[in-house]
Amino acid sequence: MKKKSSIILITLILISTLSCSKTNQEKLEIILNKKQLTNKTIEETGKLILESISMFSYTQNNYFLNSNGLYQIIKNNIIFKYPQEFSLNINTNKIKLFDFNKNFLIGYDESGLIFHDILKKESWEPKIEIPGKEISSLKIINENIIIYSNNELHQLSFKDENSIKIIDKKFTPPYKKYYKSNISNNKNLICLTTGIAGKYYSNIIDLNTKKEIVSNISATSSKNYIKENYLYYITGKDGNWSLQKFSIDTKKKTVISNLKQIYDLEFTSWGIIVENSTGLFMLDYNGFKTEIPFNYTLEGLCKNKIALSYNKKTYLINLEDLKRQLVYINNKKPNIFKKNKL
Repeated sequence: MKKKSSIILITLILISTLSCSKTNQEKLEIILNKKQLTNKTIEETGKLILESISMFSYTQNNYFLNSNGLYQIIKNNIIFKYPQEFSLNINTNKIKLFDFNKNFLIGYDESGLIFHDILKKESWEPKIEIPGKEISSLKIINENIIIYSNNELHQLSFKDENSIKIIDKKFTPPYKKYYKSNISNNKNLICLTTGIAGKYYSNIIDLNTKKEIVSNISATSSKNYIKENYLYYITGKDGNWSLQKFSIDTKKKTVISNLKQIYDLEFTSWGIIVENSTGLFMLDYNGFKTEIPFNYTLEGLCKNKIALSYNKKTYLINLEDLKRQLVYINNKKPNIFKKNKL
């Protein structure tokens, strides 16, 4: 009798283990195969979609997110969590800018620059004279560092710690006294965007030839994306925005899609995600629109990944993966998203 009881117990444990080991995609399939879906199961669908495509997720309140990385601050330690894990001991109250790749990190604070070798776990202050009073933006491209300071673009190196002016020109923002700047790139092409309050200039420079290709493209957001030989950006005014692409070769501007309302947006290699009064939607660079039928909250961008929060948890995802899941679910369960967003 004891032997039979033991077999039953082992069987139940195995069934429980197998049930718990189901992937998020398998759990999603179980929900979709039900004849009727309740509000609760549809809400669970929204969670499982993010769980199934997430590159990284977190629930703690002491996480900080920007376009270059996800990190925590514990005393004087910055603990980076994504896209790779490492820690750095630094005065966290003063650090203003940073960027990193697999090998190095560069940070900037009130006292100047700091270099950090991620593999060797060594930090040092390079003997580089910063041009101008303050660095407004910086970006690591390959093994070089591009900085924008004193309205000039300079190139630094981790190895020889030299500073070279990329091009002999002042890149003056629309408003000279108050502005912010952003540097984006695609291979050898960099886009410097400067401005504030809905008025920005974007300039494209070839790092190989050290020449400016495009000067002062007018935009209404500092956010943009260079893909192949096109610059994608936002222009227009309140109630009459548009996603446009600018051909770097032909200098031709093309309207991809008109947008009536924008609260926030982010650019990725696939397309953009937009927040307005009705929620979130995605636009690819061909202008195809996909509504997001859940009450996800747009938290920001991190290394080409979109940060979406849902039910007190934040997920880093690829937009194309979210689009694929929404199309699959809608094809398998038509009209599932016809009701109010959950």
